[in-house]
Amino acid sequence: MGPQFTVYDHIESRTAQSQRDLLAVTSVVLGSLLIALGARLQIVLPGLAAPVTAQTIIVLALGMVLGARLGMAAASLFLLECLFIPGFSAAKILITGGYVAGFIPAAYLAGHFYHGGYGRTWSRALLAMIPANLIILIVGASWLAMFQLSFGQAFRTGFASFLIIDAIKIALCVPMMFGIAKLADGMERRLR
Repeated sequence: MGPQFTVYDHIESRTAQSQRDLLAVTSVVLGSLLIALGARLQIVLPGLAAPVTAQTIIVLALGMVLGARLGMAAASLFLLECLFIPGFSAAKILITGGYVAGFIPAAYLAGHFYHGGYGRTWSRALLAMIPANLIILIVGASWLAMFQLSFGQAFRTGFASFLIIDAIKIALCVPMMFGIAKLADGMERRLR
């Protein structure tokens, strides 16, 4: 059985308000830095409009671990940080900007579904991640169609080509989420 609460909720129940606020800010900042690190883990495959990165899975995991609001805040902060990350050039923004913008609603949706009852079993957790991941692909492909490619090309190389790759990433993420949930449950038992 999956978690009913986030790691943040477990720790929050034991701390004062100012400590909770500090924990929330720290979680958002660290989450945004994890997304940035995920950009460094990339594979460029022929036929894809953008490189395959670890960012999408990190965004979905953050929504689930931190909850919808803090996961969305981490993705929003990452979008703002993109202006200052070395190597995130205008050319990269033309290609990946839509995917990065899609991180914000995707993190929220993943957290909302996961903590709305879809995190109780592996199969339901998978169902929580699929629509969130589709949001990233839809926004990313739409961005490509607006600024760089025809609609058909954007759909093929920016959406359809990522479906199998992202399905594999989601399948790998669900066991990780249940491992984190067990760790959080163990941490709370020790705090009692």
